[in-house]
Amino acid sequence: MISTPCRDLVAEDCVPWIRQRLQSFFERRMAAQRRPVFVHHVTGWPRVGFLRAAFPDARFIHVVRDGRAVANSWLQMGWWRGHHGPDAWHLGCLPPRYEGEWRESGRSFVVLAGLGWRMLVEAFEAAQAAVPADRWLEVRYEELIARPRHHVGRMLDFAGLAWDEDFEAQFSRFRCETGRVDAFRGDLGPDAVAALERSIGPTLRAYGYRTEAQPTELRGAHRRSVATP
Repeated sequence: MISTPCRDLVAEDCVPWIRQRLQSFFERRMAAQRRPVFVHHVTGWPRVGFLRAAFPDARFIHVVRDGRAVANSWLQMGWWRGHHGPDAWHLGCLPPRYEGEWRESGRSFVVLAGLGWRMLVEAFEAAQAAVPADRWLEVRYEELIARPRHHVGRMLDFAGLAWDEDFEAQFSRFRCETGRVDAFRGDLGPDAVAALERSIGPTLRAYGYRTEAQPTELRGAHRRSVATP
């Protein structure tokens, strides 16, 4: 249920027996690791309302990525079931407005993957609206890998964690590669990218991503200042 839900999990889904199991699971992990803060990575639906019902003091870091890159990645994954249509994929039924848009695209799998990204982004926006501002941090993936030290430092500060010698020793072992940020252009080709931008272009631009049909008033402007150094 928690790992592969067909929709976002909300507070009402966190009934008492699930809440108790969640709390027990994470408390045991924290005790075993002897850490005051437990960091958990989730993908797909935000599950924020669900998690806050069990952990009211939780903080959330949303790393948002270019929807064209996400669609390109999904299409190349072995677990991707969108080729069987939205009745078989991991995100549940398409909302009616998206169902019509997908059919108008000729049932394009590229467009379907983009619509999936848009569904998740909208779920994150709804989740964020219910969370106090000091418990939510948003970072763009592309900015994170371009300036990892800066943005990881922001995330540690937000989580109340120190950048100590042990963390530095581990952090310095890793290198962030930026070479595939625009790989979707070559992987998908111009026609598919154009179809994708027609579908999710407004959402891309709202998060500061440039598209071929970039409105003048949005050039150089980001939707959210939290993602700007």
